[in-house]
Amino acid sequence: MVDYYLQTDSYAANNDYSFGAPINDPWFAKRMLAIGSEATEILNFDLNNLVVQGSVQIEMNIWGGTDYLQSPDHHVIYSLNNNALDDFWFDGIVSDIRQYDIDSSKFNNGQQSIKVSVPNDTNTAADVIHIESWKVTYPRAFVLNNKQLDFDSVIATTNNGADTIFANGFENAINNFRVSNANNETYVIYQENSEGQIAAVTSLQSGNCGVSSSSDCQINFSLENVAAHVYISAESEIKTPEFSLPVILTDINQGSANYLIISHPDFIGQELDQFISLKQQNFVVKVVDVEQIYAQYGFGNVSAASIAQYIRFAQQSMAVENVLLVGGDTYDYKNYLGLNSVSFIPTLYGSTDDLITFAPIDAKYADTDGDNIPDINIGRFPVRTVAELANLTLKISNYSNKTYAKTAVFAADKFDISNAYSFKADAEALIALLPQQWQDNIGVNNRAFVDDDGVALAKTKLTDNINQGIALTSFIGHSGPRDWSFSRMFSASDANALINSDSPTLVTQWGCWNTYFVSPTEDTMAHAFMLNQNGGAASVLGASTLTKAEHEKGLAQLVLTFLTHDEMTLGDAVTQAKRIYAQTNPDARDVILGWNILGDPSLRL
Repeated sequence: MVDYYLQTDSYAANNDYSFGAPINDPWFAKRMLAIGSEATEILNFDLNNLVVQGSVQIEMNIWGGTDYLQSPDHHVIYSLNNNALDDFWFDGIVSDIRQYDIDSSKFNNGQQSIKVSVPNDTNTAADVIHIESWKVTYPRAFVLNNKQLDFDSVIATTNNGADTIFANGFENAINNFRVSNANNETYVIYQENSEGQIAAVTSLQSGNCGVSSSSDCQINFSLENVAAHVYISAESEIKTPEFSLPVILTDINQGSANYLIISHPDFIGQELDQFISLKQQNFVVKVVDVEQIYAQYGFGNVSAASIAQYIRFAQQSMAVENVLLVGGDTYDYKNYLGLNSVSFIPTLYGSTDDLITFAPIDAKYADTDGDNIPDINIGRFPVRTVAELANLTLKISNYSNKTYAKTAVFAADKFDISNAYSFKADAEALIALLPQQWQDNIGVNNRAFVDDDGVALAKTKLTDNINQGIALTSFIGHSGPRDWSFSRMFSASDANALINSDSPTLVTQWGCWNTYFVSPTEDTMAHAFMLNQNGGAASVLGASTLTKAEHEKGLAQLVLTFLTHDEMTLGDAVTQAKRIYAQTNPDARDVILGWNILGDPSLRL
């Protein structure tokens, strides 16, 4: 009789998200910050129906969240049930996985605890540790849990108290099993071998079996001594699959078009038709329901990879030059946070430098040959409702017919003392690149420079220019998802208060994170400009990642030259600028991949 199996319990709660995770999963269980004092966390786990034979294996999976010049910059202590387990140091933003084999006699059946301590003794500003997961493998008796059990059939067993693996009884061709805590229901048992073949297993019940589960009621069966996985369940606990209607396929692979719209079905209708009518004046437009792409390129599964595959096909076989994604996105598409944010059109994620590993990069869709350089133009409408789509379409129509061409307001963050960097100088350099007619229209009131004006006056200049009607609003400096400048010279709330619906602007942002369109908890500057019902912008360009000022400066000079001197569309200007900039700066993924068009790629400045 086989006495026990090895039960593995994994604890990997997805409680928080990091775009800088050094592993292949941006979600993690807990973040520990030791700053000024020690930080501790208690991780509980259960050893349920423990058999005291052999060892219990614990695997701890953490990663460092800071990387200082001082090495090592992380110190972690593990304690198990108030007994020292490990004390170690490591360095940088790296994963640290450690396994511990502990004699099972050290444990009692029931709840256990691991204490994780970060002592704050690294002599750095802070010590940040992310707990990714922990895993426990232990010898467990064959006891049903909620009328179900699954296990590997080739496991450790005992013979006269000696504990071994793949021995002691396994020389026999047949192994016998007895599983307790059953009831008088009908149970089914299936065995899946190493080749994925599944076979039913016959069983007999013994003992005192009533309506309630009891240790006196057992299920008895025998298995061949082969590697396999066993599934046991009461028939009442077997889940019934739900039937969903398949997508009725339409032909999305024929014809030619130079403007491809990929839309979530919620937005295919009258509001999108109005935008299509605008584009058909200059383009051959093709509209594709993203669910058709999932069905035909993703085996029915929602995936960004299937969208990328279809865009690659469309560029190569239908001569597509411009792609517009219609629908917003969120990194919490599995609703781990319980906020019910919706991913209408998923983006691709990738690394934009050594620190940011999960940046949302729509620009990668436009890279059809895999060299990280765009081959076609791409934009996105980050809308969540048809009302937002209708409003944005109206703004684009109004902007296309604007009477205030060749006007601009430039905003610059204050001088960065720590890096000795002048954003005002960058702004003046961009203005100097513009055609003379543009420069003539940019006076002192069109220069919102914190160095010269202070925050209040700079904000007033921005607001007044945009509300009066201005073709281009350009910001240079530090930024976050909802703010320009650490001093908040302009914020998402300011953008939401704009009242220029009849004379929308176009915004270029030369700073970090301002088009981070996948946040499930907040709208970015771009959302505020574009989705404001009373004003704002027809399209917004900016970064969805951390960027370097020098990279932003280099790309900005090219983009604005193409937009003003060559009067290119947004898409053509950005694509051409990235191609040229990548020739001398191939590693500048922060702007080549992380700088986006939220809006219409065919719009002209």
